[in-house]
Amino acid sequence: MKIALLTHHWVPNFGANLQALATFSYLSKQGHDVTVLNYVPEAVEQRYKTICSAEQIVEHERFCRQYFKLSPVLRNEGDLIAQCSSEDYDLVLCGSDAVFRLNKYGTTIEGAFPNPYWLTWINKLSGRKPKRAFISVSCTGSMYFSFPRPMKRGIADALAGVDHITVRDQWTRWMLRHVSGATLNPNVTPDPVSVLNDVFEVPPEYNTPPAEPGSYIVFSMHPKRVSESWVSDFVTTCNKNGLQVLGLPFPEMEMPFSSLNGQIELPVSPLGWYQSIRNSVGFVGERFHPTVCSLFNLVPFVAVDHYRKRGVRNQMNWFNIPSTSKVYSVCSQAGAKDNCVHFPDLENFPGDQIFNRLRNWNRKAASEYVRSAKAVFSDTLDQITRTEAIDSEVRLERNSVS
Repeated sequence: MKIALLTHHWVPNFGANLQALATFSYLSKQGHDVTVLNYVPEAVEQRYKTICSAEQIVEHERFCRQYFKLSPVLRNEGDLIAQCSSEDYDLVLCGSDAVFRLNKYGTTIEGAFPNPYWLTWINKLSGRKPKRAFISVSCTGSMYFSFPRPMKRGIADALAGVDHITVRDQWTRWMLRHVSGATLNPNVTPDPVSVLNDVFEVPPEYNTPPAEPGSYIVFSMHPKRVSESWVSDFVTTCNKNGLQVLGLPFPEMEMPFSSLNGQIELPVSPLGWYQSIRNSVGFVGERFHPTVCSLFNLVPFVAVDHYRKRGVRNQMNWFNIPSTSKVYSVCSQAGAKDNCVHFPDLENFPGDQIFNRLRNWNRKAASEYVRSAKAVFSDTLDQITRTEAIDSEVRLERNSVS
C-alpha cells in the first residue's frame, strides 16, 4: 500500500522525531511504501531557529534524512495538495502527537483551524481521494468545551468523514465526544514509541552511553520549576546509593544545575538521547516523551508534571486538572500515578523520597502495560492498513480490467 504520513516528524524535538520513526518503521516493516510528508511551515521553522542552536537543528535534520523517506519540503496546504494529487496515495495517516492542539481562537503556530493536520484539504485533491486516518492524536490542554459553537461544529464536521481515528489520551476522547455530541467516540491507543524497539534497531554508533550502563540516573528539569538546593539533595542521595545523576538535555538547553555529576551534552542525535535513557537506571524530570521512552524501556521514572491546567481558583487554592496533562494520562494508563508529581509539589518531597519512588517502582505493572500497549498500537495500525489494502487491491483489479 502507498501511504503518506503526516506528523511532527522534523521539529527539533527528540520525542517528536522518535514517535514518527516508530510509525514509519512499523508500516515499512509491514511492506508498505511509506512517505513522510515533509510539511515544514515557515513560521514554525523560524521559531525553532530562535530556540535551538544551529548545531542541534542539524542533528534533527540529519536524523530525518537518514531514517525517513521524505517528500520534497511542503510549506503550506497548496503544496500538500499538489504532492498528494501527483502521487496517488491509498492512505494519508496523521499522527501521533499533539496535532489536534488548539486554543479558543482556533489558532496554533502551525496555522489556524483547520490547519493541514486536520486533513480537510484531502477533499480538494484532484482525482481519486485517499482514505484519511488518525492514530494516537492528542489535544491535551485544549479546552474544546470553551470554544465558540461554530468552531465546535467545525471540528465535528472536519472529522465526520474520516475512515479511522484513535486518540492518545482520555482528555482528547472527551473533547471529541463533546464537540460531536458523542457521535465521535474514538478508542485510546498509545504513543508509537511503544513499538519502537520492535521495529527499529538503533545503530551501534549510538550505543556508547555517557557513563557505564546501569550506573546513572538521568535528570531533566527547567530551573524555573526546581531549586538548585533540591537538585543537590537528590544528587547526594543518589551518590550515596552508588549512582551518578546526569543532565538529560532539552533540545534547546542543557541542564544548568551545578550539583549534577555530568551532562549529556548538546548537540546530540535523537537516537543518542534515546539510548541515554535506555541505558540508565532511572529518569526524573519533565516532558512527555522522556517519560514514555522510560516506560517502554522499563526504566523506573518519576514524571514531574508541568502540563496540567490550573483550573478554577477558590478562596484557598487553585484546583488543578490532572486529566489535562499528557504525562498524567500515560502514568494513569500504566498504573503509575504515584510516579507522577505535579511540579509545584516537588519541593515537598526530599530527594530520598523521590529516589525511593524510583527504587520501589512497580516493574510488574509496567511490564503488563507495555505488553498490552504494544499489542493495541500494532493491532490498530494493522486494522487501518488491512482495510486500505483491500480497497487498494479492488482498485487495481478494476484498473487492470478496464
